Amino acid sequence: MAKKVIVACAAKLHAFNLAEQLAERGLLHSFFTTYAYQKNTFFRRFVNRVDQEKIPTEHIRTFLLGAIGRKLLDIPWWWNELFDRWVAWKLRRNSDYDVFVGWSGMCAHSLRVAKQQGKTTIVVRGSAHIETQNELLQEEYQKFGLSFSIPGKEIKKELEEYQKADYINVLSSFSVNTFLAKGFLANKLFMTPLGVNLTLFRELANTEPVVTTPIQLIYLGNLTHQKGIYYILEAIQLLAQKNIPVQATFIGGITDEITPLIQNPLYAEYCTFLGHIPQHELPQYLKKGCIGLVPSIQDGFAQVIPQLLASGIPVIASEHTSGTDIIQHGVNGYVVPIRSAVAIADYIEVLYHDPELLAQMVKQARSSVIQTFSWEEFGHKWVQFLSNI
Repeated sequence: MAKKVIVACAAKLHAFNLAEQLAERGLLHSFFTTYAYQKNTFFRRFVNRVDQEKIPTEHIRTFLLGAIGRKLLDIPWWWNELFDRWVAWKLRRNSDYDVFVGWSGMCAHSLRVAKQQGKTTIVVRGSAHIETQNELLQEEYQKFGLSFSIPGKEIKKELEEYQKADYINVLSSFSVNTFLAKGFLANKLFMTPLGVNLTLFRELANTEPVVTTPIQLIYLGNLTHQKGIYYILEAIQLLAQKNIPVQATFIGGITDEITPLIQNPLYAEYCTFLGHIPQHELPQYLKKGCIGLVPSIQDGFAQVIPQLLASGIPVIASEHTSGTDIIQHGVNGYVVPIRSAVAIADYIEVLYHDPELLAQMVKQARSSVIQTFSWEEFGHKWVQFLSNI
């Protein structure tokens, strides 16, 4: 008998994609969210986001107070807590479901109710184990004289969710390993890599490999210390000292914490910082790219890796991303240790001196993700898991 699944998430994240995939397969009981464009027609005039996912509105339950509240007072933990209590109240009123899926940090109360009702419970964790995330980022920010700390109440809530849930869903082998290192059993964890809008990124793909001089480097995503921007800049300096010509284009929002780094005049000759670029404008920039860089200190998946690969751009990514799951080392990119500007520079140098290898990697990049990282495959993995529990 098909299971009835409830999905609850106070933010967008990939919850909409999961709800869409479950709905297409007739498994979605209810999708609890703060705001859905299809559902809240009056509220549309106050937001810019348009949801592309096709979720029947009769399955959507919106906590509109949370959407409005975040606009007026941006205190994520407080609104997540209120959302969680609202979902728990809803569950008490309707127990006609089989599986509860809640996002970490947003579901301790609702998960407790689902457990009391005898339902199967799953917590979705989009990053590494929260304690590992906190440790890694504290170390990183201290290097730059900055402080970082996830509030203790958030850590406490997530740890409770991890323990109480029947299963924990994560997105990459890196994340799996952080939970195993904290003593979780492998049979409590299951991994579902995210999908990519392959239709969009197929249109961006390089139809013919173009290896340019200087080599065009591409970074896609917000510029923060978590994303390892410093190590890209350091790698560029190392390459400049060897007279290896590179040009790096950074596409994404520039945060205050990174501004002092990128203002260094040493980078003016080699780096272009474009800020946020709407997706429909990306083709003119990505089609020029030769190598993508994703050196994150901590990233539960790093969706830009399959996006860049689908666009025909081989990627150098850190091992603290989904790089070990997606990148075939030396075939469509390279996986490097975190905080290693030397490794990044070394592989760029290898490709600079071997343009035939780079051209071959460009050809391999798109074909390496075209089947595996679709949202349909993501949905298939979830359905397969649900059918086995």
